[in-house]
Amino acid sequence: AYHALKKYAEALKALRAAYKVETDSEVRNTLKAYIDALSSLMEKKAKEAPSPVSSRLTGTGRSS
Repeated sequence: AYHALKKYAEALKALRAAYKVETDSEVRNTLKAYIDALSSLMEKKAKEAPSPVSSRLTGTGRSS
């Protein structure tokens, strides 16, 4: 549900918590795949988003 709401940090936290307590190796492998995919998505989003400081310096942020 967190992923659908685009609350990626919360989704990652929940997946990691589930991974820690899961005993079934097949389910653990699936959770690990989700964790890796979500981590990659978060890294990609972080690279795409301009930093607030750079947008203020270049004037590409909000218009007044």
